[in-house]
Amino acid sequence: VLDSNNYSHDFDGMRSQLVLELLYNCGLRVSELIGLSFKDVDYSRSEVKVLGKGNKERSIPIGGNLVSLIKNFSVIRNNEGFNSMPNDKLIVSDKGTDAYPMLISRIVNKVLKRYANVSKTNPHVLRHTFATHLLNNGSDINAIKDLLGHESLASTSVYMHNSIERLKDVYKNSHPRK
Repeated sequence: VLDSNNYSHDFDGMRSQLVLELLYNCGLRVSELIGLSFKDVDYSRSEVKVLGKGNKERSIPIGGNLVSLIKNFSVIRNNEGFNSMPNDKLIVSDKGTDAYPMLISRIVNKVLKRYANVSKTNPHVLRHTFATHLLNNGSDINAIKDLLGHESLASTSVYMHNSIERLKDVYKNSHPRK
């Protein structure tokens, strides 16, 4: 889904890729994605500053590929006539206005519908997948809580269900006395 070959290299394609990358790689809520400005991206530290629920700010690390994608999208955006000034929103509509929830939902739905094995195509699925993948790969639940911007661990524990199912499979397939 996140392979750059799946997207055109024009404004629409790069915006779609950036939306999916930010939602999945950072575990963002739609409102957090919409609120991102160019000034929130720290290229030298490879992180993005996010304003979450209750106006709580958190920094999320981003990989080099995402940093490059943001830079490349900025160039494409400027070529479309939408200047990318520091206070400008990172994601904009086709007309250069601020993004809105339905736009993000349409982008995510359009991309995810291309894949037959995906049953849910809403933006929150990418946030959920972010947390589940981190948990399944051994991340500390408290770190995931912080990355997601959750106030309490109880909110994050929702993602443990998938991991417990995975652990049961591992046990069933690996333990000599199953």
